[in-house]
Amino acid sequence: MTSNKISTTLALVFCACLGFAQGNDSVKVKNVENKPVKVSFLSNYYDQDGDRGATNGGIGSQELYSYTNEATIYLPLKNQVGLKLNGGVDYYTAASYLDIDKYKTSASSGNSNVSVDETRKYGGVGLDLSNKKDTRTSVPYFGFSKEYDVNSFTFGYTHSIKNKEKNSALTFKASSIVDRWMLIYPGEFRAFSELDASSGASDKGTKIQPSATPINLSGRTISKDGKTYGVDFRFSNALGSNYAFVINKKMNGLIGIDAILQKGMLSTPFYRVYFRDGVTDEYTKTVKIEKLPEERFKIALFGRYNWFVNKIVVIRTSVRLYRDNWDVNSFTFDGSIPIKATKNFVFAPFYRFHTQTASKYFQGYGRHELSDTYYTSDFDLANLHSSKFGGSIRYVPFRKLFNIKSLDLRYARYLRSDGLDANSLTAEINFEF
Repeated sequence: MTSNKISTTLALVFCACLGFAQGNDSVKVKNVENKPVKVSFLSNYYDQDGDRGATNGGIGSQELYSYTNEATIYLPLKNQVGLKLNGGVDYYTAASYLDIDKYKTSASSGNSNVSVDETRKYGGVGLDLSNKKDTRTSVPYFGFSKEYDVNSFTFGYTHSIKNKEKNSALTFKASSIVDRWMLIYPGEFRAFSELDASSGASDKGTKIQPSATPINLSGRTISKDGKTYGVDFRFSNALGSNYAFVINKKMNGLIGIDAILQKGMLSTPFYRVYFRDGVTDEYTKTVKIEKLPEERFKIALFGRYNWFVNKIVVIRTSVRLYRDNWDVNSFTFDGSIPIKATKNFVFAPFYRFHTQTASKYFQGYGRHELSDTYYTSDFDLANLHSSKFGGSIRYVPFRKLFNIKSLDLRYARYLRSDGLDANSLTAEINFEF
């Protein structure tokens, strides 16, 4: 880990420790409201591998390693008001970034201008506002995310209405996300404007695309690392609602709906698409930048069912139906069985199954027709199915030790029908003061 990464991690820990100090200062609030200060730390390791990378038109490496550190702090401020802060840092290494500039051009030396090692920083703040009877809760939220080529801002609001007599709750939520993309094109597309278009490719070591057609620009530019890039925006607006209810003493459920409308730049600027042109040599094969419509509407219906079989075993299940106007339809099933092995330990094996149809804009490497208006070779939009399985262990101290509320460890294995496989290991520690 570099000195910059160590410094960032230490800064995150320092912020969390500051939260501890604030929590100790709010003991009077805790005594009045009987609400504790809550602090949690989460760390995650993730790796994946596959050979369907979209940067190289659906045949490149998908190898990726990610490390995440995150902290969350909840502070009760005064009557019916609580403050929630969260922040984190992702460090990730993606082999596909090497393919952004895989050819030697006047704009690149054959090595990606974007580092293989990248960092994403994110955070947010929310307010929990409830009435005196605790039957209505409002939560406005603001968040941000910053990485090399994408900056995001999130605005959200959630409102819940509880019916204590019927043990039910109705929740409404709305959010808006604004993504600003720095348009980093593959090297051969960045070069075309700097060269004589008639020169074409001068030798096998240089690939130039004089007929390149970059995606639409907003007209704005940004300078970074001595270079100037265009910028464009993506807007995602979501509305949702769910109803949670109790069936009987041992069963409860939830049903809900989410709708999302996205507008703006929905393509990824450094994804390539190769076309069916009768050419087998990749160097001379027709290639363009991924192009997708500038609008996408998504809708999902979901439900949850929990059965508390006895004091030891709980069965938790959920299903989700999804479709959008790009012709992607999917079905997802989640199931877990938490087992209380002792007073202190809970084991929970889980399984998730997902299947989806392909987008009407998707084709694999070299399968798009030259007449296609929209095109992508991103296998996230392909016809596929996947399985995710693993388990978690939770330890709850019998007596409070250093104010530890619980310790959690979770491992997941992910397998996808196109060959992508991944591993995830998460550790979390929760405190209450």
